Amino acid sequence: MSTVDPAAGRSRQRPARSGHGRRPGARTVIGLVVYGGIWTLLGAGIAALARPRVAELCPAGGTGPPQSPPWLLWCLVAVLIAGSLLGVALRAGLIDRLGLNLQSALSSALVNAGLAAGFLLGARVLWETPPHLGYLTDESGGRGDAWGMGAWLAWTSQYWLPLTLLILVALRVLASLRYERAERLRVARARAVVTTGRRTKGVVIEARETGMVTRDRPRAHFVVRFIDETGSPRSVTKTALFPRTELPRPGDRAVVWYDPAASGADTVIAVVLADPGRLGERDMAEALDVGGLVIH
Repeated sequence: MSTVDPAAGRSRQRPARSGHGRRPGARTVIGLVVYGGIWTLLGAGIAALARPRVAELCPAGGTGPPQSPPWLLWCLVAVLIAGSLLGVALRAGLIDRLGLNLQSALSSALVNAGLAAGFLLGARVLWETPPHLGYLTDESGGRGDAWGMGAWLAWTSQYWLPLTLLILVALRVLASLRYERAERLRVARARAVVTTGRRTKGVVIEARETGMVTRDRPRAHFVVRFIDETGSPRSVTKTALFPRTELPRPGDRAVVWYDPAASGADTVIAVVLADPGRLGERDMAEALDVGGLVIH
């Protein structure tokens, strides 16, 4: 921007971006395994909490269903807190290596898959199979009344609950892959328009924060006005994340690339908020490498 040295601005942004695509280290991998294990343990604990409800379907000679020990709930709360804290600790490193989208997808997948595996395992180990599937057991051990909807939901939860969680994992992964594909296309468009498009000067005429913040980087809308090859004024609206000290302001200078053949198409307009006279080829290469171009 006009009040910030572009090279200095990019050097401050590079540590947060340059790690994207690096493989997680051994410590991170171990942390992920522990993280998944914690949620698996929590899933097994939930199955243990549900054991008394399932045991009502097959009472043992009038002694009543087994009750969960009073400390079990507190143990599950402790496990939940531990998992949440470990997730916070892992999140920053994963964002640097994988990016926000893949980090979010991986964390969500580990949580849901761990809960699914733990609940299924806990149900298989802890739950007693009713002697008369679909019917309550009377005091003599014979077949009693037929199960109602609640009983069927309780018994079959060992199947439909893990399946539902795994479906959520699949949907989240698919959404993440679609986002990554769209992001690659966005970068490809940026490279193409910078290579083959027309370059001109621009100026920010409007700017405002959206109220959303990602890793202490506010998201801002800004409008850049420029003059096209016919001498007509044009404007393009963009949205991007910025360091708090480098938020766009009206009057900031910009460099704009556009495709003259695609009149009015914002999707083929690239913008860099920088002094046009100080943006060299090396700066452009760095901007492309670290995602400095703003194009949507």
